[in-house]
This record gives sequence, C-alpha cells and structure tokens, in this order.
Amino acid sequence: MSDPRRRPEEALLLRAGRRLLRFCAGCASRVPEALIARGVQMALDSLLCAVALIVAYELRFDGTIPAAHSQVMWALLLLLPLVRPLLMLALGAYDAIWRFFNIRDAAVFAISASPVSILLLMARYFLAPRLGGTVVPASVVVIEFGLYMALGAAIRILRRVTWEAARPAEMRRYRALLVGREATLSEGVRQVASSREIELVGLLAPEAKLQGLRIGGAMVLERPAALARLLVSHRIDLVLIADAGREWIAETVATASEFGTDVRLLPSAASLVRGDVRVWGKATPESAIAKASLEERSTTPAHPDAKVLENFSDRVVLITGAGGSIGSELARQVATLPVASLVLLDRDENSIFELSNELAAGARQDEQPVRVTTLVGDVRDAAHVRSIFEQYRPHIVLHAAAYKHVPLMESNACEAVMNNVTGSRVTARAAVNFGAERFVMISTDKAVRPSSIMGATKRIAEMLVSAEGQKQKSGEAGTTRVACVRFGNVVGS
Repeated sequence: MSDPRRRPEEALLLRAGRRLLRFCAGCASRVPEALIARGVQMALDSLLCAVALIVAYELRFDGTIPAAHSQVMWALLLLLPLVRPLLMLALGAYDAIWRFFNIRDAAVFAISASPVSILLLMARYFLAPRLGGTVVPASVVVIEFGLYMALGAAIRILRRVTWEAARPAEMRRYRALLVGREATLSEGVRQVASSREIELVGLLAPEAKLQGLRIGGAMVLERPAALARLLVSHRIDLVLIADAGREWIAETVATASEFGTDVRLLPSAASLVRGDVRVWGKATPESAIAKASLEERSTTPAHPDAKVLENFSDRVVLITGAGGSIGSELARQVATLPVASLVLLDRDENSIFELSNELAAGARQDEQPVRVTTLVGDVRDAAHVRSIFEQYRPHIVLHAAAYKHVPLMESNACEAVMNNVTGSRVTARAAVNFGAERFVMISTDKAVRPSSIMGATKRIAEMLVSAEGQKQKSGEAGTTRVACVRFGNVVGS
C-alpha cells in the first residue's frame, strides 16, 4: 500500500524490503510442494524446538552450562522435539495452511505449543523436589517457550509473505482510495489486501479522530469531502466504498463519476449474510443510496407524518403486486405504521414468501409486529379479487400490480393489456363496491403521451380509475376516494 506522506528514506527502505521479499519468494517458489507437506512442517518445528531449548540454556547460564544441567538439557533434547509436534498435531495446529497464516492461526499455534511447557513447569515444582536431582530452571522453560513461539511464528509468517510476493502481478495495478467509516474500513482494507491488482493509496473517513492514523497499514488521508482533490493529486483509478452512511455516500459516488473514475461497493460480511446487498457491475448514485437507505432503515426508527399516521391507524391495508420492487417497498413502509393488518397479494409465490419473511425479521423488538397476511392470486381473476375484499374488507388499497418493463411488453402486448388494464379495472371496481376508504393506483411517467405498449396500457388504466372517481362525484357510486400517482424511475425496478 502506498502512502503519499511517506518520507524518502522510508520509501527507500520499503523498496529494498520488497526486493528482498521478491528474492525470497523466488527461492520459495522453486521449492517442490512435497517439501512443504505436514511431515516437513513437523520436522521444522522439531528443529526449532531443539534450537529454542539450547539457546534458552545458553542464555540462562551465560554460555557456561553446568555438567548436571547439561545432562538434563540433552535428555530434554531427545524428548521435547518429539513430544511437542505430536501434541500440536493432536490439537490441530497443523490444520492451518501456512500460506494463509493469520492471528487466529497464531492463537491456535500458541495454545497447542503450551502444554509441553506447562507440564515442564508442573514437573519442576511438584515432581522434581520429591525425586531429587537436578531440576529444569523455570527461567529456561519460559525462555524456551518464548523463543519457540517467536521462531515458529516467524517461519509461518515468512511462508505467507513469500507466497504473497511470489504471486504473479497483473498487467496493471489500479490506484485506489477506500471510503468508509471507522466500523467498516478495517474489513474493507482486508478485502483489498488480498488483491494483487489494487494498490491502496489511502483511506477516506468522516470521523475527525481518524485523520492521519493508519488502519491495517493504510493511512486515513482526508474526509470524503476532499475526494475531488485527491482524485487529481494522486491519480486515482478506482474508488472503493465500504458499507457507509447515506449522508455522504451519494456525493462520493457522484464526484467520482464526474471525474470518470470507476466506483465499486464493498459489502460487509454481515450484509452478505443478511442478504441486504445485491451485486452491481458498477456503482451509481441511485444504487449506493438504495443500499445505504436499506441499512439505515434497519437501525433507525421512522417518524411518519401525523396525517399519515391518522389515515392508516387501525386500517386494513391491501397491497397488490406486493412482491414487486414498488409493491414490496410500499409493504415495508406500511409495516412501520400502526395499521390493523397488512394484506399482501401477488401471483409470484417466491417474492411474496421472501417479503413476508423479511417483514417478520425486520420488526424491531420494542414494537408489536404488524399482522401480515400473504395471498397468492391474480388481479385479473375478478371472482378471486371479490372474495379477497369480502373476507378482509380492506380500508386502503394500494394497487401496484402491473407489468412495467417497456421492451418486454412490446412483444407481449396482450399480457400487458390483460394485467395493466383489466387487473386495474377489476381491483378498482372491487374497492368501490366493497366500500374501501381509499384506492390508489401506482402508475408511471410512461403514461404521459405514451409511445409504448406499457405506457399506453397504464394510461388506459388511469382513465378507467378516473372514471370510477367521476362516478362518485356524480353520486353513482360509493364514497371511496380514488387516485392515481405516477412514479418515475424507481431504484431496483
């Protein structure tokens, strides 16, 4: 990882270190794989065990080992290098691959190497006084264990470092900035460190306390507001965004896009496990905002307008097309309101099943979860729609069921008419006939002077719904308030 604040002498030492590592890596790459097998690893540990024991005795007695202690040392040299590797094998120390040696592997290595030293100390204080004779000095046991840990960890780290240095370099390395928060930057640095084609120039974080500090060896250069200047001054090819807050993530993506710099989103492991993320080839401001909004919504309580609370309080709400991108978001928003129940209708069983699970899992512990009913059905089926209204008597109907993909509907005009026109008419008439308080149809800006099949069908649906509203004004129908609302481009839709 390069650091623009590094002094010339530091850069010189780093270049020399890299050359040395490449030389060692070249030598290591010529070693046959068979010579790095588990048996060879155990033999190396046995040798290090013997070296650590001899050095420990030499240090304890300043290079002059008494004859009695020399005999004990030679006895231990026959025993220790054999017993310790076998115990480590039994305790799983050799299950770790040295090329990927990390802190957790180091902890397992230390724990599995310690029983022998503990047994020696127990023998020193509890057994040897009863048997008499020369005992092993406690300082020798402690020094030997420390030396063995240092030597054993060193060869494992050397194996990892040389392997990483020996990995073939890509044709081009991308100079990158990583943008994130304190809680996400460390994981992002670890992800980037495994890539040979990315040269991490530095980090950007909004927290003032992080400025000038290092995270995982990378320097926190500035706050995200300084991105434009850094893109130019450090010749950045790529901007990486770790999981971050909505307050500045959109501006970061927009700034990078203005300079023609590619942007990638790095989701955290927790986000992947929860299924909160999707994979984008390139980040856009809309996708970044949607991702941040989802995370913020899961942790930040919503505060709806008082009028919204009044209109939805203790109401039964029916959402058609609830499994789609628009319908599912409406369901998430309505689920946060004090409604009596939420009825979700869609003909795609998978999407409606996943949505109901998401709503159940997303309910905050301090709130009573809303009662959700999931129904599989088609809004074109008039008899089924009537039975739904008769059974659940919804007060508010949010009609989002529609085909909305313009190119696809050009070659499926009949389906577009049946679903968008007939389905809307059936649902609107059922809402009026069963006395729903409100019926809102979700339309599209494509219905304005339509030039496509999809736009035309939505315009016809708007006219049919408006006709139902006109009937009420003239006294021919009930008191249902009918409305259409046009959405433009919708994230993820």
